[in-house]
Amino acid sequence: MSWFVKILLGLMAFALVVLALNWANIQRLIRVKSMFDEDKIVHSFSNMSENLFSDPLRRSGTEHIWPMALAPLPYTFTDRGTEKFTDTMLKELDTTAFIVVKDGAIVFEEYYKDTGAEDLRISWSMSKSFVSALTGLALANGDIESLDDPVTKYVPELKGSAYDGVSLRNVMNMASGIEFDEDYLDPKSDINKMGTALAVGGSLDKFTAKQKNIARPAGEAWQYCSIDTHVIAMVLRAATGQSLQDYFVENLWSKIGASADAAYSTDSKGNAFALGGLNVRTRDYALFGELFRNGGKRGDVQIIPADWVRISTTDSAPSAAPGNHNSTEDGTPFGYGYQWWVPPNSDGEYFAVGVYGQYIYVNPKAGIVIAKNAAHREFMETDEKGESYMAQNLTLFREIAMHYSDWEFGTNTAQVPSVSDQPRLILTAGQSGGCARGSGGCYQTEIYEDGSFYNYVMTRSGEPTKESRGQIDEKLVAAWVNVAESMDFEAFKKTLGPGKCAGCYDGIDYHFAVLPETKNVGLSSTEASFHDGVEFFTHSSVLLGEVYTNMAPQE
Repeated sequence: MSWFVKILLGLMAFALVVLALNWANIQRLIRVKSMFDEDKIVHSFSNMSENLFSDPLRRSGTEHIWPMALAPLPYTFTDRGTEKFTDTMLKELDTTAFIVVKDGAIVFEEYYKDTGAEDLRISWSMSKSFVSALTGLALANGDIESLDDPVTKYVPELKGSAYDGVSLRNVMNMASGIEFDEDYLDPKSDINKMGTALAVGGSLDKFTAKQKNIARPAGEAWQYCSIDTHVIAMVLRAATGQSLQDYFVENLWSKIGASADAAYSTDSKGNAFALGGLNVRTRDYALFGELFRNGGKRGDVQIIPADWVRISTTDSAPSAAPGNHNSTEDGTPFGYGYQWWVPPNSDGEYFAVGVYGQYIYVNPKAGIVIAKNAAHREFMETDEKGESYMAQNLTLFREIAMHYSDWEFGTNTAQVPSVSDQPRLILTAGQSGGCARGSGGCYQTEIYEDGSFYNYVMTRSGEPTKESRGQIDEKLVAAWVNVAESMDFEAFKKTLGPGKCAGCYDGIDYHFAVLPETKNVGLSSTEASFHDGVEFFTHSSVLLGEVYTNMAPQE
């Protein structure tokens, strides 16, 4: 036998060994690449454990029993002046499950395309809103100190990556500034490269740390970037010392009243596919929406802090980068909070959304929650007038909300200003450490440019109580603006002395929101500090059940 033949046989044997060792990964990749095909997509979306690594999320506690008050959907609805058939629209959207809840009772429930109530359906990006809820809880518990912390404070592995210097608030708002191609239909896009890494047994942590390209400064503009959510999950794991799966079960799935075990798709290292890998029954998606509709409560138990429910579902992200908004016929943009979407001209509504038509729509004023699953392969398309399918789904949800309630869209929206229409936030101040250390409450004050202020106590359970509102002299507001805009924060912090830090037990956190980026300065609650002849004297106390935070610059 010639040396050439021996080498060839050796190479073939080596190739066969490599193929055998990676056969499972190769098969998984083939399944992942084909699971969106027309003949496979419905089955795939209810059986994701066949395609990706998976961890069970065990339910426990008392199961929620849904009251039933079934009533038909509206036969037709109006979309931009055109009457459409509801059933036809649900078919066009390739709906696989649809549940409507009114004031806590299921009024409509149907399953399509040979799927059923017990299917565990892939969330895709709806999972992001679950991660947001857990972040709010970790923040209230003191595991995460501040949304303005750089993510590298918790995840040093991200130093030197595109996320170096990016704050947790930036990634919550999808304003990290990293360059990441989210085109699901382009096989060479970053999001599809991530999917390939997930399928072949790669590490999502390593994939994230390898991101180096920066499109713009963090916080400058909104751009949908799914990998931002994986960064949030990395922060949660580091801050809590638990896997996302364990933290999810302990703080949510064991308390919410879930009807069945759920599952998280994971990478080969066991880390959750946080940005889109939750697998849940449709009723339990509706249950999560109900939890938020009720301010984070299940009955009398506060599961997610009520203040976080309010803040996270408010449009707080910066304006979208050019070409990165979802299309509406009239050009009105969607808003974004902390991993929740806010519809155009919102009347207090918000929603979670996943690719291919997954939705949780929450309308507190109407008392409505809608959970929808779908296998809609045309979800990224627009109609002939430029209206995206996201906007068309929203129109359907609003029409259904009006059908089952007295709520009327457009009646009260002028009274609900967006964040951009509200007075500019000048200063927030609050006692740091109180909730985390068990003192019974965190005291918070927000002051706005028009002189209005809002005081409240955040209890250990996460519920804002003892609220009070009022007005202060606009001259004082002007003084705060002048000081905040001219202050040398690094020099100012050096004057505080040992122990007088933002994380101290008796500290006061100041967030000067008039700056291009939020700055955080800590003061002892018993000390006064000076800057350019202006004294910031602070005093916080609880008196007769009211919160009083007196902050007055003194000449």
